[in-house]
Amino acid sequence: MNPPEMAVRPALAAALRKAAEKTTVDDSELAKVEYQAEVADAMDHLSGSGITELAEAVQSALERRPWMVLLRGLPPEAAMAVLVAVSARLGTLVEPYRESWSRFVRSITPPKDRAVEGKFLNEFLHTDGTDWPTPNDLTCLFCVTPGAEGGLSRLTDVETVIDAVESSPNAKQAMEVATMNLPWRLSGAFGSSVHHDSILDLEQGTIRWLRYGVTASAEVDDALVTPEILGGTQTFERIVEGIEDVSVFGLEAGDLLILDNTRCLHARTGFADAARSNRELLRTKVVR
Repeated sequence: MNPPEMAVRPALAAALRKAAEKTTVDDSELAKVEYQAEVADAMDHLSGSGITELAEAVQSALERRPWMVLLRGLPPEAAMAVLVAVSARLGTLVEPYRESWSRFVRSITPPKDRAVEGKFLNEFLHTDGTDWPTPNDLTCLFCVTPGAEGGLSRLTDVETVIDAVESSPNAKQAMEVATMNLPWRLSGAFGSSVHHDSILDLEQGTIRWLRYGVTASAEVDDALVTPEILGGTQTFERIVEGIEDVSVFGLEAGDLLILDNTRCLHARTGFADAARSNRELLRTKVVR
C-alpha cells in the first residue's frame, strides 16, 4: 500500500525557502523542548503559517491506514529548518544517545549504514527505536539527495504483516513468537540492558520489529535467546521480507516521508556501490 502523496503548493515551498534563510537551527540546542518550539514558531511566522498547514495535513493523514504520508515539492535547501519545524509541531524531537556522533537531526547516508553479519540493517523492513524501552512514535525522513542505482524506499504496515503471518504455512510458530515477551537489547544510553516486549500487540494494532534487536540481547545474556526464539524470529523475518504488498519507490529531493513508527515498517533497497552512494536523508524521531 503506497503512502498518500501531498503536493506542496509552489507558493508555500517558496515561502518556506525564504523562511529557512532567516532561521538558524542549532542541533546542540534541540535537547531543549522550548528551543524546538522556537524554531517551529519562527518558521511558521515567516512562512505565513506554512508549518501549521503542513503539520495539520500530516496529522490528518496519520490517523488512518496506511499511517504514513509523503509530502512532495519541499525546498531541499531548507531541509533542516523545515524538518525540525514540522517535527516539533507533531510532537517532541528525541535523541537518547550521548555519543559524539549523535544528533537530533541525523544525516542518513549509505556509507554510514550499520552492517551486522555482512548485511545492512536498513535493507530489512523494520521499525526504529527497537533498542529503546519505548520506541519513538514517528519517524520523519527528508530527502536531500536522491540515490542513484538503488536505495529505493520499501514500506508496509502492521495490518499487512499480520495478514501475511496468519496466511503463512508457519503461522502458528510465527504468531507465537510475535506475541510473547521477547528480550530486546537496549542501547548504551539505557545501560546496555534488556527490555521485554512483544513484536506484535494485536490489541493495540502495533509492531516493534528488527530481528537483530532481539538476537543482540544474547550479547548481554546468551540464555535469553533460546533456540525457539531464534527460530521463531527467523521465521517471522522470512515472512515479513516475503510480503508482496510492499510499496517500493524512489524518494526525490524535497520529499518528506513521515511514518507512524508503531504501525509501519520501512527499509531501503541495496546499492550497486553503497560506499560511493551520495544519497542523503535527514531523519528525526518524534514522540507525540
